Amino acid sequence: MKNLILLTILLIIAFCSCKKNEILPIDLKGTIQGTWYTRDEFGNTVDDRIKVVIQLEGSDPLIKTETDIEGRYVLNNIPTGTYNLIISKDGYGEFQTQGLQIVGGDEPLYSGGFLVQKSSTRVSNLYLELDDNGLLYLKGIIHQNNPWGMVFVRFYFHNSEDISSINYLKTMNLIVSEPNGSEFSFRLYDNYKTGDFASKLHAIAYGESEWSGGYYDIASQQYVITTLGEASNVAKIEFN
Repeated sequence: MKNLILLTILLIIAFCSCKKNEILPIDLKGTIQGTWYTRDEFGNTVDDRIKVVIQLEGSDPLIKTETDIEGRYVLNNIPTGTYNLIISKDGYGEFQTQGLQIVGGDEPLYSGGFLVQKSSTRVSNLYLELDDNGLLYLKGIIHQNNPWGMVFVRFYFHNSEDISSINYLKTMNLIVSEPNGSEFSFRLYDNYKTGDFASKLHAIAYGESEWSGGYYDIASQQYVITTLGEASNVAKIEFN
């Protein structure tokens, strides 16, 4: 019994005598690996997997690599922390995983999937029109090269001229089946003349790939579509 009490006292003394700076942190490192594939704007798989850029935003120095000819990559020796994983390739829509936490250990994290080419479809001469019955139409000229004749176009709407794919009040995606160089026309519902748009409505159009790519942006709390093509002109109409 006396020996047990003595041992307990010695342990307490040893614990209390330890300095805080003598506690050494555990330096854990993590690994991310995976395979990235590529698709064209119409959803067809293409053999273009080499040199997809993989980087960890928030690492210092920046940790990055490129995929090999098979689309494979490995990021090693990643310090414990929180990062944004960014995957990009020229001509393709970017992908991000934001707020990715690395805690280290032997088990690697996997990140892979498809990057999709940006749309080559574009819209020109976009305009808004009220007919004699007060019906609102969205019209423009479509420029597209899909051999099947159908392409996706995404429209964004705002009550301000400062409109873009990341600054808008409403968005919608439409299938346009008119031939290249032809005019398209879509009727908009009456709610585009009320609420936030009661006095004026602005619209802008982008071609959108069939396999739409993008990511959720934590800061803006919205989904960012990164496969959009060239922006059209901004159309405007004012209501009486």
